[in-house]
Amino acid sequence: MAHTRGPWEHIEPDNWHGLAGLVRSAGGEDQIARVEIAGWKPNAIGGANGQRIVACVNACEGLNPEAVPLMIEVCEVFALWTDGKAPYCELEAAGEKAKAAIAKAKGES
Repeated sequence: MAHTRGPWEHIEPDNWHGLAGLVRSAGGEDQIARVEIAGWKPNAIGGANGQRIVACVNACEGLNPEAVPLMIEVCEVFALWTDGKAPYCELEAAGEKAKAAIAKAKGES
């Protein structure tokens, strides 16, 4: 699936852009989305939503999003192990899954 390459940036609502904040490519070449909250004036929720969208996209730049569920599964096993709640054999299996998740995230598998 193709999308606008990062990094992205969030522009707060102002008199020029109207009541909506903008999500755009850094440098402003491409407008990606308008971030609005119902109402007649800009507010903190709309700005926070735009900032969150941009932070998520920029943090995941270059990663295959299909790898995220496997990464979470692996992290959960490691977290249980550090709390003494997962046996060593599960840790070893999680290590192999971690390698697979990293490869998938990087597009190497």
